[in-house]
Amino acid sequence: METLDYKRCPQFNPKYYYGWAIGVQSAFAERGWEQYLDPTQETETKTITSEGIIKTFRFLYAGIPPKYKVKITGCRTAAEIWSALKQEFTICNLDDELRLEEAIISIRKAGEEDLDTYITRFQTTVSQAMNVLPQNQPWDAAKINKYFINSLEKSNIADEDWRGFSNRVQHNYTTLTFHNMLAEARTWYNSYILPVKEQKKQDLTAHAQARAITYNPNCNGNGNARARQNYPKGPNAYCVHHKMKGHSTEQCIALSNAKHMKNQNKNANVNVRFTGTCYTCGKEGHKSLDCWHNPQSKNYRPNYL
Repeated sequence: METLDYKRCPQFNPKYYYGWAIGVQSAFAERGWEQYLDPTQETETKTITSEGIIKTFRFLYAGIPPKYKVKITGCRTAAEIWSALKQEFTICNLDDELRLEEAIISIRKAGEEDLDTYITRFQTTVSQAMNVLPQNQPWDAAKINKYFINSLEKSNIADEDWRGFSNRVQHNYTTLTFHNMLAEARTWYNSYILPVKEQKKQDLTAHAQARAITYNPNCNGNGNARARQNYPKGPNAYCVHHKMKGHSTEQCIALSNAKHMKNQNKNANVNVRFTGTCYTCGKEGHKSLDCWHNPQSKNYRPNYL
């Protein structure tokens, strides 16, 4: 069942034929009707039915203003309307080409997309644009490569720095085929971007585990430091804090947490007021070690009465 979120069929205007053609292709693709515009796209899962022919014809026909319906007299399918208008109005002017370019320039990779998903989306948009361009005015590979590079560089995704990729292919993108450009992008993504993403995930997991470790006041001496040895160690253990091998990030943070809690407990004990009796002067509120009358005390005052 169709939903209200579907794109409506755009109104035909020969002045903006190429923009209209992209809108129609998008609307048909959204409904899974590609085979009704181009019968060669019929597959086992996308078959052409008599009901579909009537439905798509009415859908496309409704977007043709009355003054242009004379151009499609005799058409009985959406494919025939599409072909008739394409033959009549495929004269690319500067405005049309700029609109096609704007549709591609505005594409950006989303942060949750992997590279292959984005490449598929980019290729679909380019194919839609190329299908409506006259055969004698196709875009060359250099232009498509440049659009692709800019779309990645301007995506502004955290943990995905495509500026290095742009610098890498800046001097040879004019000679690369689009297929080779995609291969370069996949190599860069797998070699430089994915490892950073994976390392960040591991670091976040390590920090979350380490923060769960608390200081045990019942341990004596370095008991809490020894507790970090419960984590696996190996010659490849690496600490992202110190950026060196020899111990893991979990062990480092566990020891840091233990020392912090130990210092907190020590400072808390310092602030507790002594309520007992001094053995030297017999007064309450201080220890003999701190008494002014005790010659061995650092607070000793020989002339204090």
